[in-house]
Amino acid sequence: MKAIVKTIALRTAEGRFVAHEVRVAYSLADRVLALSRERSLPTRAGLLLSSAHGIHTLGMRFAVDVVFLSRQMRVIGLAPRVRPWRVLLAPRGTGRVLELAAGQIAATGLKAGAFIVVESNQSEGQRPPITFSLRLPLRHEDH
Repeated sequence: MKAIVKTIALRTAEGRFVAHEVRVAYSLADRVLALSRERSLPTRAGLLLSSAHGIHTLGMRFAVDVVFLSRQMRVIGLAPRVRPWRVLLAPRGTGRVLELAAGQIAATGLKAGAFIVVESNQSEGQRPPITFSLRLPLRHEDH
């Protein structure tokens, strides 16, 4: 049975688009096979691994940029131009991993600490493509 893969767009909190056509891999099979079946990754595309503690480029034919994200979609690590047949462990705190075409980290100006915003064309009542909880510290003001 083929898993349903949703497509989303991602941009930085400042409004710069990171990728317009990002597939979200939910199942273990989709995460393991990921991009190994592809011949290339278009500049506007990407793959978001919904739960990952690392990535591999085994069987891939091209390099990718790898963005390690917290569950709150904050960039916590960057690995530009990861060549085929490599294995990378995710930094502590990684909840998701975004794979982009090689060179996109530099082209989009992604930096550690940036927040990524999800834009989805889902209709009302549909399950969101990814869910997360952003916990902000309470602000205590002196009176």
